[in-house]
Amino acid sequence: DYQVITVAVTRSDIELLISENQLTRANGKQHTFIDDGATIASLIALRKLSADKGIKHAISFHKSIKRANEFTALNNLLNHTPDTQTILKAFHVSGAMNTSNRNIEINKFIKSQPSVISNARCLTEGVDIPLVDAVVFSDPKQSVIDIVQAAGRALRLAKGKKFGYILIPIFIPDGMDFDA
Repeated sequence: DYQVITVAVTRSDIELLISENQLTRANGKQHTFIDDGATIASLIALRKLSADKGIKHAISFHKSIKRANEFTALNNLLNHTPDTQTILKAFHVSGAMNTSNRNIEINKFIKSQPSVISNARCLTEGVDIPLVDAVVFSDPKQSVIDIVQAAGRALRLAKGKKFGYILIPIFIPDGMDFDA
Protein backbone atom coordinates (compact mmCIF):
# COMPACT_ATOMS: atom_id res chain seq x y z
CA ASP A 1 0.00 0.00 0.00
CA TYR A 2 1.11 3.52 -0.68
CA GLN A 3 -0.17 7.06 -0.43
CA VAL A 4 0.69 10.01 -2.62
CA ILE A 5 0.69 13.08 -0.42
CA THR A 6 0.91 16.67 -1.52
CA VAL A 7 1.81 19.20 1.12
CA ALA A 8 1.20 22.84 0.35
CA VAL A 9 3.78 25.22 1.75
CA THR A 10 3.08 28.92 1.55
CA ARG A 11 5.37 31.88 1.50
CA SER A 12 4.28 32.65 5.08
CA ASP A 13 5.49 29.16 6.17
CA ILE A 14 8.89 29.96 4.69
CA GLU A 15 8.96 33.48 6.08
CA LEU A 16 8.24 32.10 9.53
CA LEU A 17 11.41 29.98 9.32
CA ILE A 18 13.49 32.83 8.02
CA SER A 19 12.16 35.36 10.54
CA GLU A 20 14.69 36.33 13.15
CA ASN A 21 17.35 34.78 10.90
CA GLN A 22 16.66 31.26 12.21
CA LEU A 23 17.98 29.64 9.06
CA THR A 24 20.80 32.06 8.45
CA ARG A 25 22.16 32.26 12.00
CA ALA A 26 21.96 28.73 13.39
CA ASN A 27 24.51 27.86 16.07
CA GLY A 28 25.69 31.47 16.26
CA LYS A 29 27.18 31.31 12.77
CA GLN A 30 26.11 33.10 9.60
CA HIS A 31 25.00 30.67 6.87
CA THR A 32 23.66 31.04 3.37
CA PHE A 33 20.99 28.85 1.83
CA ILE A 34 19.33 28.18 -1.49
CA ASP A 35 17.48 31.24 -2.66
CA ASP A 36 14.39 29.42 -3.91
CA GLY A 37 11.30 28.48 -1.96
CA ALA A 38 11.08 24.95 -3.40
CA THR A 39 13.91 23.55 -1.29
CA ILE A 40 12.65 25.09 1.92
CA ALA A 41 9.13 23.94 0.99
CA SER A 42 10.44 20.37 0.61
CA LEU A 43 12.03 20.50 4.06
CA ILE A 44 8.88 21.89 5.68
CA ALA A 45 6.71 19.30 3.90
CA LEU A 46 9.00 16.42 4.89
CA ARG A 47 9.01 17.52 8.53
CA LYS A 48 5.21 17.82 8.50
CA LEU A 49 4.92 14.32 7.04
CA SER A 50 7.42 12.93 9.53
CA ALA A 51 5.46 14.38 12.45
CA ASP A 52 2.00 13.48 11.09
CA LYS A 53 2.71 9.99 9.70
CA GLY A 54 5.71 8.84 11.74
CA ILE A 55 8.06 8.66 8.77
CA LYS A 56 11.35 7.07 9.83
CA HIS A 57 13.40 6.89 6.61
CA ALA A 58 12.97 9.13 3.58
CA ILE A 59 14.90 9.59 0.36
CA SER A 60 14.86 13.01 -1.28
CA PHE A 61 15.43 13.28 -5.03
CA HIS A 62 17.03 16.37 -6.56
CA LYS A 63 17.99 17.49 -10.04
CA SER A 64 21.68 18.00 -9.19
CA ILE A 65 24.29 16.89 -6.68
CA LYS A 66 24.69 20.53 -5.63
CA ARG A 67 21.00 20.87 -4.79
CA ALA A 68 21.00 17.54 -2.93
CA ASN A 69 24.01 18.66 -0.88
CA GLU A 70 22.39 22.02 -0.13
CA PHE A 71 19.18 20.26 0.94
CA THR A 72 21.17 18.20 3.46
CA ALA A 73 23.04 21.25 4.74
CA LEU A 74 19.84 23.26 5.09
CA ASN A 75 18.17 20.39 6.95
CA ASN A 76 21.10 20.28 9.37
CA LEU A 77 20.77 24.03 9.96
CA LEU A 78 17.07 23.62 10.60
CA ASN A 79 17.86 20.95 13.22
CA HIS A 80 19.71 23.62 15.20
CA THR A 81 17.02 26.30 15.22
CA PRO A 82 15.56 26.93 18.68
CA ASP A 83 11.94 26.03 17.91
CA THR A 84 12.51 22.93 15.78
CA GLN A 85 10.18 20.22 16.99
CA THR A 86 11.22 17.46 14.59
CA ILE A 87 14.92 16.62 14.38
CA LEU A 88 15.56 14.91 11.07
CA LYS A 89 19.03 13.42 10.66
CA ALA A 90 20.34 14.05 7.16
CA PHE A 91 22.74 12.16 4.94
CA HIS A 92 23.83 12.54 1.33
CA VAL A 93 25.08 10.23 -1.41
CA SER A 94 26.08 10.89 -4.99
CA GLY A 95 27.53 9.12 -7.98
CA ALA A 96 30.71 11.13 -7.38
CA MET A 97 31.32 9.12 -4.18
CA ASN A 98 33.02 5.75 -4.32
CA THR A 99 30.87 2.73 -3.52
CA SER A 100 32.40 2.21 -0.09
CA ASN A 101 31.61 5.77 1.04
CA ARG A 102 28.08 5.53 -0.38
CA ASN A 103 27.50 2.32 1.57
CA ILE A 104 28.80 3.91 4.78
CA GLU A 105 26.35 6.82 4.37
CA ILE A 106 23.46 4.47 3.54
CA ASN A 107 24.21 2.37 6.64
CA LYS A 108 24.28 5.48 8.85
CA PHE A 109 20.96 6.54 7.28
CA ILE A 110 19.41 3.12 8.02
CA LYS A 111 20.53 3.18 11.66
CA SER A 112 19.19 6.70 12.31
CA GLN A 113 15.57 7.69 12.61
CA PRO A 114 13.89 9.78 11.61
CA SER A 115 16.31 10.44 8.79
CA VAL A 116 16.53 11.55 5.20
CA ILE A 117 19.15 10.80 2.58
CA SER A 118 19.46 13.18 -0.36
CA ASN A 119 20.68 12.25 -3.82
CA ALA A 120 20.57 13.12 -7.49
CA ARG A 121 20.08 10.14 -9.80
CA CYS A 122 21.96 7.85 -7.46
CA LEU A 123 19.27 5.95 -5.54
CA THR A 124 16.70 5.29 -8.24
CA GLU A 125 17.69 1.95 -9.76
CA GLY A 126 19.09 -1.18 -8.17
CA VAL A 127 18.85 0.07 -4.59
CA ASP A 128 16.92 -2.05 -2.13
CA ILE A 129 16.40 -0.41 1.26
CA PRO A 130 13.05 -1.81 2.45
CA LEU A 131 13.00 0.44 5.54
CA VAL A 132 12.47 3.52 3.35
CA ASP A 133 8.92 4.60 4.00
CA ALA A 134 8.87 7.85 2.03
CA VAL A 135 10.31 9.47 -1.05
CA VAL A 136 10.32 13.21 -1.59
CA PHE A 137 10.43 14.80 -5.02
CA SER A 138 12.23 18.00 -4.02
CA ASP A 139 12.72 18.98 -7.66
CA PRO A 140 10.31 18.18 -10.49
CA LYS A 141 11.00 15.00 -12.48
CA GLN A 142 10.09 14.71 -16.15
CA SER A 143 10.89 11.06 -16.86
CA VAL A 144 8.10 8.60 -16.07
CA ILE A 145 10.72 5.87 -15.67
CA ASP A 146 12.64 7.99 -13.10
CA ILE A 147 9.42 8.70 -11.21
CA VAL A 148 8.42 5.03 -11.09
CA GLN A 149 11.94 3.94 -10.08
CA ALA A 150 12.12 6.61 -7.35
CA ALA A 151 8.63 5.83 -6.03
CA GLY A 152 9.61 2.15 -5.86
CA ARG A 153 12.10 2.96 -3.09
CA ALA A 154 9.17 3.54 -0.69
CA LEU A 155 7.05 0.64 -1.91
CA ARG A 156 9.28 -2.20 -0.70
CA LEU A 157 7.75 -4.45 1.96
CA ALA A 158 9.30 -4.35 5.42
CA LYS A 159 8.27 -5.65 8.83
CA GLY A 160 6.07 -3.11 10.63
CA LYS A 161 5.73 -0.84 7.59
CA LYS A 162 2.11 -0.12 6.73
CA PHE A 163 2.49 2.41 3.92
CA GLY A 164 5.00 3.83 1.52
CA TYR A 165 4.56 7.58 1.10
CA ILE A 166 5.29 9.57 -2.01
CA LEU A 167 5.62 13.21 -1.01
CA ILE A 168 5.16 15.97 -3.52
CA PRO A 169 5.71 19.36 -1.87
CA ILE A 170 3.90 22.22 -3.53
CA PHE A 171 5.22 25.73 -3.06
CA ILE A 172 2.35 28.21 -3.19
CA PRO A 173 3.59 31.65 -4.27
CA ASP A 174 1.91 34.80 -3.01
CA GLY A 175 -1.39 35.53 -4.71
CA MET A 176 -2.10 31.94 -5.78
CA ASP A 177 -5.01 29.91 -4.42
CA PHE A 178 -4.13 26.26 -3.72
CA ASP A 179 -7.79 25.20 -3.73
CA ALA A 180 -8.57 26.67 -7.16
